[in-house]
Amino acid sequence: MPSTGFSPLSRRRLAAGVCAALALAPFAGVGPSAAASTRWVSFAKGKVEVELPTSIAAREEPDGTLTGTFGPAGVNRIELTLLDHQKDAPTDTAEQFVEFYARQHNLAVHTNGDKAVVMEGAEGTLQGKKVRIARWQIGFGKTLVVMTLQAPARDSLSPELKTFLDQDLEQVIRSVRRKK
Repeated sequence: MPSTGFSPLSRRRLAAGVCAALALAPFAGVGPSAAASTRWVSFAKGKVEVELPTSIAAREEPDGTLTGTFGPAGVNRIELTLLDHQKDAPTDTAEQFVEFYARQHNLAVHTNGDKAVVMEGAEGTLQGKKVRIARWQIGFGKTLVVMTLQAPARDSLSPELKTFLDQDLEQVIRSVRRKK
């Protein structure tokens, strides 16, 4: 798998895909992270870590899932879950899975450094409220992390959600890694 990173065009396509998944108006594109500050947060019982903006209140659930909330009253929710690998699996098992899944669902695979990433979206109802959901499968080596973003179904992006999508999303994906 080529290790190309996200080009500006790829970032715009990814951003447009997120907007389509969230059924929101498109915006100019994803730029470099402008988060005032970030911190590394471990999850999956210490096996994986991710760099998150400090604006996201994050905690690890008992099952190892990382849950974060941001925006007014924490209305936007992000979850990261590790789907662990078999020790004797090929070294690119997760990337192969992401590529296979994308082919089966007619989705585009993006590359970001050593990661293969596929994104899809849906609408639903949660606790009686309409929500839009975007899900990324991030595969690298034998590691597959599923990141889910849930936001209220609204006509426009909240400033916090727009900042996350415009400035933080790419860095969050790029930063996911196995702890040493």
